Amino acid sequence: VSTQSTGETEWYQADEIDESPLNFVMCVTHCAKREIPVLFNWQGTMGYETQLFGGNLDDLALSAHHSHPSGIPGFIHTIFQHLRERGLRIEGIFRHSGAKSLIDAVMSAINRGESVNVDELHVHDLCSILKYFLRDLKEPLLPMSIYDELLKINQTGMKAEEGALEIKRLVSNYLSGPHQQLLSHLIQLLNETFQLQDQNRMSPQNLATVFAPNVFSQQIEAAQCLKDLQHQTAVISLMITNYNLIFVDQ
Repeated sequence: VSTQSTGETEWYQADEIDESPLNFVMCVTHCAKREIPVLFNWQGTMGYETQLFGGNLDDLALSAHHSHPSGIPGFIHTIFQHLRERGLRIEGIFRHSGAKSLIDAVMSAINRGESVNVDELHVHDLCSILKYFLRDLKEPLLPMSIYDELLKINQTGMKAEEGALEIKRLVSNYLSGPHQQLLSHLIQLLNETFQLQDQNRMSPQNLATVFAPNVFSQQIEAAQCLKDLQHQTAVISLMITNYNLIFVDQ
């Protein structure tokens, strides 16, 4: 939000909102109290509201455009559906990359609030879009607040059931509702994929190797990330093989 002036009149211009909706409302309220006009110059609808890629899960859950009864963003729910219908038996699913130029165009279109026909996209394109979505979240799906505790599960050699229950505790106590929902949906999909490993050649370890870099923070230093990769992969693999214990059983 920037201050503009014509010499006699002062106003605030909001071209792109990079702050939270709450901060934006507070800003507009402040301007109203001071009787400062607010000039809105939207590119279509509110930019922050429509940013699926590079957005914040908690904000997306409140978005009329992106919210979905499943509890995860609607476009991501559609990707999950299509992968179940036509992708989980493909050998090397999630390992292969889609067409980069097409993927960039699709993500840009979604962020502009445009509709995209998922039927026209190849399964590998959908997989890549899903991984970009996870990687670009402002707050990683598995936040830094529980990073060390998650890695300790493998570092300390916990048995599978004990480790799964510890993951359940951490997810239930420290992840927001939208993060819990998306993590549950993602791990369910990966569990279903692993159940078809005789056809797709994707074991829990293989799937975890693909997804660990996308669900943990991108701000971890490269050297530390490389050091932690074995533990990250082990934790995601444990989630995949113990999906019911962690996310379904009460």
